Amino acid sequence: MQTTTLTIAELEQHDPHAPRGKRERRFLCPLCGSDKPRDRAHRSLAADTSTGAWVCHRCMEKGLLREFWTDRPIQTKRARSRASVARAFALSPIAEAPQKSEAAIDPQLVLESSVAIEGTPGAAYIEGRGIPVDVAHEAGVRFSSSFYGRAAVLFPMHDKSGALVAVNGRFIDGRDNPKTQTAGNKSLGLFTTPGALSSPLIAVCEGAMDALALWLCGVPSVALVGTSSPEWMPRSLAFSAVLLATDADKAGDDAAARLVGELEARAARTFRLRPRSAKDWGEALQLMGAETLRTHLAAFSEVADTETRVNAVCDLAEGGRKDAALFVASLIEDAEPREHLRSALRRDASVLIECLDDSDEWHIPAWIPQKQYEVMWNRWKEKETTSVVTTR
Repeated sequence: MQTTTLTIAELEQHDPHAPRGKRERRFLCPLCGSDKPRDRAHRSLAADTSTGAWVCHRCMEKGLLREFWTDRPIQTKRARSRASVARAFALSPIAEAPQKSEAAIDPQLVLESSVAIEGTPGAAYIEGRGIPVDVAHEAGVRFSSSFYGRAAVLFPMHDKSGALVAVNGRFIDGRDNPKTQTAGNKSLGLFTTPGALSSPLIAVCEGAMDALALWLCGVPSVALVGTSSPEWMPRSLAFSAVLLATDADKAGDDAAARLVGELEARAARTFRLRPRSAKDWGEALQLMGAETLRTHLAAFSEVADTETRVNAVCDLAEGGRKDAALFVASLIEDAEPREHLRSALRRDASVLIECLDDSDEWHIPAWIPQKQYEVMWNRWKEKETTSVVTTR
């Protein structure tokens, strides 16, 4: 790009966060050098989008945007001289210059220049991944047509105090090199679904779409946007029940193993919630559909009742998954079934329930769900025993 042959596309590529919507747009000037701060105060180039006229109030260069040319303009002697110098020193065009580092981009400016997700190409992408637009909107998801010069769905990341520290963008222009990019320092924060950090049960995922998929199923979730967690996260999740919902690959397994050590040292209860037949929970949502996945994860939903969780404990115990059964049992709010099941599971992988009193009369504790009652009743009639062992 030579000095006086500017286009709107080149200006937007040089300054992808320049405000839109006004007749006169302000840009960082690509002619003033690269040593100026990249902020609003240094947007010295003004371009009239109705006439094409532009002028930089710092270096005083001016001209007509190339989109408005009718004939090739005659360059001034000064312009020809500057172009010759650029060629002599093999100066690279602005578009090919190294991109500014991720951490140097102000995430607040990124959000300010973005728009709500509804009615944008980002909405179509979100819905295509199985996430309703209103769910994404409530989680703070937004859209930008020029995030690092490309269209992207944006996921804000906050620190433990709720301050914005980064914005992760998923590009939706069909190019996968790269698929995502982050403005700000993502190592300082998390993408969180509403209320997740204050929930007694929380899932920790790798990607923001995974967190949205689990939240759609009633599971409060956060995303690391990678496999590393911010240093404050283990303390914030102390004494919580944590589902380690990282990807079903080596990197995800390694991250889960590392988090187990960090979280259990803080007295948090952990369980590895590894997706089956899918790489991650976002893909599981696409393959299974929302209703099936919601049923699959029903025991982990924040609105799950005692019956749902007792049935899940019995099913897991019958399948030999004692650790999973113990974790689900610990989520039961009613003390009687919770402590009975936990005690029984620690003694044996089966769920032992004493159902006869001293007079050999049949009785069922009020907390036992109808499903388990029927199983126990049938076995009692068949075996005529003084106690019932169920491995449902």
